[in-house]
Amino acid sequence: MCPFHATCVESLASGAAIVERWGGMLRGLPPDHPAWQLEAEYWAMFLANLTFTFQAQRIAIGDGVMNVRILSMVRTQLHACVAGHRVTLRDIEAVNEYLILPELAGRVGVIGATALVNHSTIGPRHRQRST
Repeated sequence: MCPFHATCVESLASGAAIVERWGGMLRGLPPDHPAWQLEAEYWAMFLANLTFTFQAQRIAIGDGVMNVRILSMVRTQLHACVAGHRVTLRDIEAVNEYLILPELAGRVGVIGATALVNHSTIGPRHRQRST
């Protein structure tokens, strides 16, 4: 959970926040538990803000809290938030293509760390310059 804010997305919808609030991870709660809907709303509001702020072409969100069940709920909520404001996301099908799970699955951290090591090891003087 966020040590600085009680109402940021990390304090509302991170795995640690969900465990603290609901006593366990979402996947361990029954499908009709109110946690599913509330957490989907938190994520949808966060993603709507990102959408309006950055005008991204696509958002990949995953690892940790996100799974296929909550992703579907988040997409429905996000569609309700943005459909009347962003022409490219008027249809739920467009939202389904806009908000996706990463193809890297559980390897995101390892691949990102590897990329950082490669970047820092090569250093600026060893990189080829583009002309």
